[in-house]
Amino acid sequence: MINEILANTDPPLLDFIELHNYSPSEVNLSGCFLTDERNTNIFRIPDGTILSPGGFVAFDQNELSFALSAAGETVYFINSNATRV
Repeated sequence: MINEILANTDPPLLDFIELHNYSPSEVNLSGCFLTDERNTNIFRIPDGTILSPGGFVAFDQNELSFALSAAGETVYFINSNATRV
């Protein structure tokens, strides 16, 4: 589901995380989380966020409320029940 990550950009570019729906069915991302901290759900994907089959959505550092490190780190995608990463 995480398709592309851009970390440590130079202005005016922004860090971002892009999600891609590889399945033949639409996927409801409402209430799922993206974070770079294992025990903290930082960014909640807004209600009504539906990815069509083959669709993409990207969230930049302003929306995420966190930036990504070019030195490397882990990005977590957590389902809306917070039961699976």
